[in-house]
Amino acid sequence: MSELIDDPTAPAGLTCALPRRPESTELHPWETKALDIAGCDRTEIVVALYEHEKAGTRFETWPAAVRVLVERELERWLAANETRAVRAVTAAAPKQKSDGRQACILVLHHSPKG
Repeated sequence: MSELIDDPTAPAGLTCALPRRPESTELHPWETKALDIAGCDRTEIVVALYEHEKAGTRFETWPAAVRVLVERELERWLAANETRAVRAVTAAAPKQKSDGRQACILVLHHSPKG
């Protein structure tokens, strides 16, 4: 038995019935395995934000100028570390407890190639 949910944001003519059948495609290998970064070294690229700037945890939500700085530093790091393999990239945008200022952090988890 399905329960109908009124969703005012749904496109006209569509209803939301529960339970829903999942719509999925085949998953890639990196979507089905646990992320193993044990033994990896870490390199952090950190950019502090101005007081008026805000950022979410996803790279796409960071201010454009910050993304450019991070991308340039990432390209420089990759060129200077050709013997390293990046195994994972994680991101954060924490606020400092002391003053409420925020920074954008991109973390490279890497190990020797091979």
